Amino acid sequence: MWVSMTKTDVLAHFGGVTEAAEKLGRTKGAVSQWPEELSFELQCYIGVASGYALKAERPTGQEAGCIAHPQCQAV
Repeated sequence: MWVSMTKTDVLAHFGGVTEAAEKLGRTKGAVSQWPEELSFELQCYIGVASGYALKAERPTGQEAGCIAHPQCQAV
């Protein structure tokens, strides 16, 4: 099992659902519906949008890099 960026981490970083939605270019409804454990691709997107203040964590066995954002510095 891997420890991933969580919805709680994202909301704490940005200051809430409304702020996260605005910064990430998503609707409040979309952000509200995210599961607690975020997909690797979404983590990469959030990592880029946060200036890598939040970092994506790749599940064991997944290839290096980020499918959605090749510049993502996923660990």
